[in-house]
Amino acid sequence: MEERSKRMIEIGEEREREDDLMGWALKQSAFSKEQIMDLLLSLLFAGHETSSMALALTIFFLESSPKAVQELQEEHNNILRKMRERGEHGLSWEDYKLMDFTQCVSIKFKVN
Repeated sequence: MEERSKRMIEIGEEREREDDLMGWALKQSAFSKEQIMDLLLSLLFAGHETSSMALALTIFFLESSPKAVQELQEEHNNILRKMRERGEHGLSWEDYKLMDFTQCVSIKFKVN
């Protein structure tokens, strides 16, 4: 990023191409260099192991919270019962939207 900034100063910002996110961020945004670096690193690594890490942490922390596990089981069993009553074998988007507690648990670990 330092090299890019120096090059932009040397050849002029107008002549520097904006063909990547760093070029655009350096020229067009009001972010500090630290914020730009944080953005680039977050985007670069955001998809790498985040889902598996969130699942692992969820399971790890649920082990010490039997009340939460019980509430999750009750919620899922209610949805399974409703699915069977409808004669369905897979979850629908509507079923997922009914998982209020499950969504709270998964959001908690994604944010932290």
